[in-house]
Amino acid sequence: MSQEKTTIPALLSERYHIISVLGSGGFCDTFLAQDTQMPSGRRCVIKQLKPVNDNNLLVYELIQKRFQREAAILEELGGSSHQIPTLYAYFQKFGQFYLVQEWIDGQTLFQKVQRSGYLSESEVVSILISLLDVLEYVHDKGIIHRDIKPDNIILRSSDGKPVLIDFGAVRETMGTVVSAQGTVSSSIIVGTPGFMPNEQAAGRPVFASDIYSLGLTAIYLLTGQLPQHMTTDPYTGESIWRRDAISPSLVAVLNKAIRNNVRERYSSARAMMYALQGIASSLSSRVANLTQARSQTVPTTLWSAAQNRRQNGIFLGSLLITGALLGTSIIIGLLLTNFRQSTPSQKKASSGLLTHCVTTSSQTVQTNKQLNINSTALPSSFHFIADSSFPNLQNAVKQTKTLQAAGYAQTSVFWIPDYPNLVDKHLFVVYVATFGDRSSCLDFLKSYGTVNPNAYCAFASKDPKAPTARLSFKEVK
Repeated sequence: MSQEKTTIPALLSERYHIISVLGSGGFCDTFLAQDTQMPSGRRCVIKQLKPVNDNNLLVYELIQKRFQREAAILEELGGSSHQIPTLYAYFQKFGQFYLVQEWIDGQTLFQKVQRSGYLSESEVVSILISLLDVLEYVHDKGIIHRDIKPDNIILRSSDGKPVLIDFGAVRETMGTVVSAQGTVSSSIIVGTPGFMPNEQAAGRPVFASDIYSLGLTAIYLLTGQLPQHMTTDPYTGESIWRRDAISPSLVAVLNKAIRNNVRERYSSARAMMYALQGIASSLSSRVANLTQARSQTVPTTLWSAAQNRRQNGIFLGSLLITGALLGTSIIIGLLLTNFRQSTPSQKKASSGLLTHCVTTSSQTVQTNKQLNINSTALPSSFHFIADSSFPNLQNAVKQTKTLQAAGYAQTSVFWIPDYPNLVDKHLFVVYVATFGDRSSCLDFLKSYGTVNPNAYCAFASKDPKAPTARLSFKEVK
């Protein structure tokens, strides 16, 4: 790596303190930097883009216009989706172009597999559904990512959400050329060999090209196999991958996603998402049945949230009945939520026992024994979609099971007094999903509200001074 490739001009260094080089290529260098002109000194990612042909003034002006257009698109995408990095700034200096984007604290999917091993089916299906939701939004804007691969998806440490980085359109712009006949094209094929399909390699990417790349990414997460290590069926030309340990339904979805013939793939991200949602419900039911079977075998045993993590990648329910207090009072661990990938410290906390005095009723004890829902500790503050509230646990659990059976796998319950900013009433809140930010909560509400018009998005906090505002579906639709 030459010194020229790893150095940012002094005018940029006056504001951005370069921490490290994240990557370097023929026409794009990437740096991790600190913005010294922001009070927070926030970290950011700087992409330094170099035109392939900067000698022709007309071509250079065309690149400028295209760069501005693509930067505007990145601003819109990052501003509307919390799973796409925010664009902080863009500019040009000394004949080169710069993007300053949000730095995502986390690990790429490639790093995760290298460090922790293959992912379970439940983990992979959850990641796919989340990413397909992002792709649906991106494709609806007429944008093709063009370089989906494990290195370009980061699992954010704060909430475990997969974040899609490094859109290819801006890089393609740097390869703009004009033929003698005046035809404008790009001399660069954006994409990663193996992860991009034939039509993209030929310079004709379509929306289904992203589906193909995402399918191969999922196979890598499940098996550790990279595309270049797969063999090809001599009769069909399709990729052959290790699938013995994968459920037939998921194999079928992934095989359809990576078809060589673009017409045989899923026609849209939405179509693939629907196919996976059925699998997600099935996996959730499988874990629920296992939980129930174990509860019948060991009725009064504490199940640690850290036990049996690899069973479908989901933490099983943790129920605590303290034998010394069975006749008088029972302390039940009741902070319930869907397990997300998180930082090591968060995982350690979630596997601990957070206990709360709920009731002395033997009926409630029996209800807790029958819980078929995932459980860990909720964070100290979070946004959530409330489906309903109940004065007793039994009815709350009944509603939770109903929603889970309908396919809402994240549905669970929490005890309102644990979050004093909400209300002083002793109620059990049945929630459908939790979120790290308000905008994501409202986006989900717009869809879920069609199922339950009385649903609302609210903020739960252990700080009693935190805001209590909530927004119902009827107010946002």
